[in-house]
Amino acid sequence: MTNIMKTLNIYKNTTLALMALTMGLSLVGCAEDSELIYQGAQQLSVKPLILDNKVSRATTASEASLNEDKLYNFNIKMFGEYNECKVDKTFTDGLESGKEEVIAQNNWKVENDLQEGNTYSVKSVANATGSGDVQTDVDIWKPYDATSNSNKKFLMSSIQDYEVTKEPTQTIKVKLARAAAKIALTVHVDVVGYTAGQAKWQLMNYNAKTTIFGDKQESELKNGEKVEAQGENGEYTVTTYSYATQWDDDTKAPAIYLEVPLTAADGKPEINYYKIPVRDPKATGEDAKKLNRNTIYTIDANINNKGGSSEIEYITAGKVVYDVLPWSDGGTTNIDANTSYLMVTPKVVYMKNVDTDMSVTYKSSSPVTIVNKKVYYIDNEGNTEVYSEGYKETFEETVTYTTTEQVWVKKHWDWDKMEWVEGHYENREVEKTEKKEVQFFPYPTQMELQKETDGENLGGKIVINSRIPKNRFSKYIVLTLKNDEGKEATVKYKQSPLIETQNFFGDYSSRSVGGWAYRKPNGELVKNGLTTSNYDGGYKAKYYENGDIKYFSNETSSGNTNNRMYIIQVSSTKDSKYNIAHPNIDKSTGYTNDEVVSPAFMIASQLGAVQSGTFNETTAKTHCETYREVKKENGEQVTYDGWRLPTKKEIQFIVDFQQESFKRNDNTTIQPIQPVLTGEKYYTLNKESVATGYTGGGSSGTYIRCVRDLTPAEVDELDKQMK
Repeated sequence: MTNIMKTLNIYKNTTLALMALTMGLSLVGCAEDSELIYQGAQQLSVKPLILDNKVSRATTASEASLNEDKLYNFNIKMFGEYNECKVDKTFTDGLESGKEEVIAQNNWKVENDLQEGNTYSVKSVANATGSGDVQTDVDIWKPYDATSNSNKKFLMSSIQDYEVTKEPTQTIKVKLARAAAKIALTVHVDVVGYTAGQAKWQLMNYNAKTTIFGDKQESELKNGEKVEAQGENGEYTVTTYSYATQWDDDTKAPAIYLEVPLTAADGKPEINYYKIPVRDPKATGEDAKKLNRNTIYTIDANINNKGGSSEIEYITAGKVVYDVLPWSDGGTTNIDANTSYLMVTPKVVYMKNVDTDMSVTYKSSSPVTIVNKKVYYIDNEGNTEVYSEGYKETFEETVTYTTTEQVWVKKHWDWDKMEWVEGHYENREVEKTEKKEVQFFPYPTQMELQKETDGENLGGKIVINSRIPKNRFSKYIVLTLKNDEGKEATVKYKQSPLIETQNFFGDYSSRSVGGWAYRKPNGELVKNGLTTSNYDGGYKAKYYENGDIKYFSNETSSGNTNNRMYIIQVSSTKDSKYNIAHPNIDKSTGYTNDEVVSPAFMIASQLGAVQSGTFNETTAKTHCETYREVKKENGEQVTYDGWRLPTKKEIQFIVDFQQESFKRNDNTTIQPIQPVLTGEKYYTLNKESVATGYTGGGSSGTYIRCVRDLTPAEVDELDKQMK
């Protein structure tokens, strides 16, 4: 038996060797005849593309700032004639639209059984959050937000055919289409006799469920949360999303519910409600009750009447204008070639400490021009100053320069000439530093349309070149575009400086601990049986009324009038003489050794003014830790707790800042902030007091001025405020 097994093994091994040799010779021969195997580089790659879609004569673009072009993961599959999977490859790192990714190398045709001349079905999916043919995203309506929704993903897919050629290196270009529809709403509120407050919106009847490839309809209707719209002062924008949906009756139709507070001259706010349907007004039949995937629905709504329980009627002439266009190439949405439209995206741009922007794209069905340009800033008193070409601001700056002066040279021995040189004057270059008035021209040097192709201006980018503001206020640039068919679109830029100041009005101050007096939103003081002062009267709760700051206790004047809480933001440390960072506070002591300036902090208003003689180093710290200041805006109160003492460097920074000024074009002198530190000394978080340089006039003693670090969400909200 043993000898028989050995004989069989020898036979088996010999047979396998002969088969391997025969197979090798066979493949060599096949390579020479059909070039299935190549000597040199061989590679199969995929290039995922999120492309602007050509529609009629225009193109629409997505917004990178909203993560709409972001690729988190990408999977590609290739199927044969009998639906057998030939290729299944997933990519997760460093993905970008237009960047090639390698699927296979070397003998990729043989290894994946891909035959030259054969056509294969290619299915691709990007940003899928699970497996299966259906995906649910209850947060699909939420736009990207750096703080609260930073992982926003947009499901994309593609189905196409690909023919394998004889080339050794091949790239499959995959045009991805988004599964969601995008809804972009612009609202203009102008109701005579009323001032518009902060608008809120809610997307109703959005679809949270979709099939990956859109070949079937899935539905899970939901209502989004009520959130604040971007913008202010009657100009608002909303960006939201839904998966494709179809409805039989209008109760299931998608719509944006808008809530706008309107305040009359008497100061009493009224909440007004409006309903704005989301659909294609030009569609007919079943298509009129559809929201399609990979489609942008833009809505421009003008509100000039109080809402109450009424709605903005669907496609009311002159009130609501709709445009419906494909979102990206690769989708199946068909648009009437005769559609009239003007698309501008994004409509709000934030230029933070930068002087150039080309992020805005425009697309139109007819030639476009800029018909209006407005450039302005709003100072700390709420006054609007409009810039024009040639407008000049003047700043006093410390300037270092080189000049030539006659310098007396004493009698000395010249070692080169080996002789004495008598005393004399000679011209020499000297470096000098002095304060000089420097002119600054803030009007943008470039605000123009850069068309994407020769011929008629049907699309392209808006080019902005504007010097970064030096006056510590944000500059606003508003452009109105108009096409030959009369359609208009407005885009607004907010250009913020290196160091920026903003302010808002405090309504009252108190304590964040229980038992203290407070004020209701309607202005009523609540103080009976509650505490109104402490530290032997060193701090008294106060409120603002008719231009005066008064005490809760006896409702008499405190002698102060400035109820502005100032906000200072430093967006860059470049050229700063201060170290910009959040102070690291010792939890055991409540103090810090850091000599830094917070990148974004608030300064309490004079509602928090104290009597200096009743405080010491310790009580000054605890005073700020429990200080509370409340603002009222559009009838709603916002409470600010979490205050602290400023650092030494923050005191010095504020003193420097409040001494700044500049001259407008008419030579009027403007200060970024009114003086808020006028005492001789101030307590600090570094456990020592710092002198300000102010003396006399009742300023002697050591005072307290509380500051508060802004949260990332508050900074983001301020950055996005438009005025």
